[in-house]
Amino acid sequence: MRSLIFLILCFFTISFKAQTVDVTFRVDMQFETVSLNGVHLAGSMQGWNTVATPMNNPNGDNVWEVTLSLDTGSYYEYKFINGNAWGSDEILASWEWCQVNGNRFHTVGNTSYDLDPYVFGSCNVLVVYGCMDSTAQNYNPQATNEDSSCVYLFLGCTDSLSCNYNPQAIIDDSSCYYFEIDLGNDTILCSMSTLNLGVAGNYSYLWNTSDTTPIISINSAGSYSVQIVDSLGCEFRDSINIYYSPIPYVDIGNDQSICNTGDTIVLDAGNNWTSYIWSDSSINQTLIIYSSGLYSVVVTDSLGCQGSDYVNITSDSLPISSFTYSINGSTVNFVNLSINAKTYLWDFYSDGSFIDTSSGDVEFNYQNNGLFNVSLIVSNSCGSDTLMASIEIISANIVEHEIEYQIYPNPCTELFYISFNKKSNNKLIITDLLGKIYFEDNLEERENMIDVSSFPKGIYLINVLDETLKKYKLIIN
Repeated sequence: MRSLIFLILCFFTISFKAQTVDVTFRVDMQFETVSLNGVHLAGSMQGWNTVATPMNNPNGDNVWEVTLSLDTGSYYEYKFINGNAWGSDEILASWEWCQVNGNRFHTVGNTSYDLDPYVFGSCNVLVVYGCMDSTAQNYNPQATNEDSSCVYLFLGCTDSLSCNYNPQAIIDDSSCYYFEIDLGNDTILCSMSTLNLGVAGNYSYLWNTSDTTPIISINSAGSYSVQIVDSLGCEFRDSINIYYSPIPYVDIGNDQSICNTGDTIVLDAGNNWTSYIWSDSSINQTLIIYSSGLYSVVVTDSLGCQGSDYVNITSDSLPISSFTYSINGSTVNFVNLSINAKTYLWDFYSDGSFIDTSSGDVEFNYQNNGLFNVSLIVSNSCGSDTLMASIEIISANIVEHEIEYQIYPNPCTELFYISFNKKSNNKLIITDLLGKIYFEDNLEERENMIDVSSFPKGIYLINVLDETLKKYKLIIN
């Protein structure tokens, strides 16, 4: 029977669990020098362990506390320790009401709660003055006595940057009013352009230019600022720097001519620009010209500024060499009839000795009788043309003393002729400018044809030996 009763009692003992509540133990240490080891609680609820239950100072007011979960209705004795070892524990006088056996004591209630913050080593609770109204902004839950210091919430605009800032407001009610203007970022304008600057609205304006209008017109570089005041007296200022960029300089060259033989001219506007528009609406850096006309381009730089240039292209045709002449004794008058020619070179002996004339007309006096090959080379930007004519000079005023020579055409390509005013045994040697011999032969006829088709292109020397040595320059193209 005892065993059965014992088992039943054990069953109920094991199954029963007491209710626990949170109890916050507090101690006022403001009159103590707190140990570097902190403040601890030791008591019968935790085996009187001096280090197991450290306390903390959450509000920084030297009221130390710790919260323990304890069984309701339980009785405990405890002490506060300034440190973590016996010997630094508080001493309560035997006559103090809050002690028994030199320890504090407490019976746990039915709900969680905080114990009063007793002064270390005393049963007194320090009087704390403050606002005890929980609806006030500065409510102090630690206060024990009301000191009429409560401050109550005041709604309004709390932003000091707003126009209607209220320094008395405690809570912002979203009523803040802001007044701002923006003249924009600093700006670079193209030369000669104008900028209208301003902010529209029912405000009063004062610019640093002394203007009082909402909009001012800018046509020079500088710093511009404005002061604006709205109807509520709220004031705002802003400024902007204006710079000017020069007009882009583009050069597509001088006026020039184009040959009507299929030639082309390339106009180049340079690679410094972001866009191009030519007079034919093309948008490339270069323009290929096939015919005469007026051509222009507009370029745009990275700032959007534009510059332009134009050229006049004229057309040229291949020149045609032509002339007539009249003989008067030993004097010959040559009249130029060439077409499209810009320059004129006369060779009266076909010896490579040219006379440059500006108009083409020329008068020449021969010193010897004989048959002469006269050539006129005309040229322009498209090319050149040569006309050769043979004239015979028979004049009683000319006494023949020696053999005269004619070499033509000069320049030549595959053949040239050398003629003498009379038959004779003449030796002909052709060398390059370094003295290398390319041809050597005796010439007995008045008219002689020489084949130079195998000669490299270049300049050669013709040496004619009779009683004397004569040298001539020959050009082979």
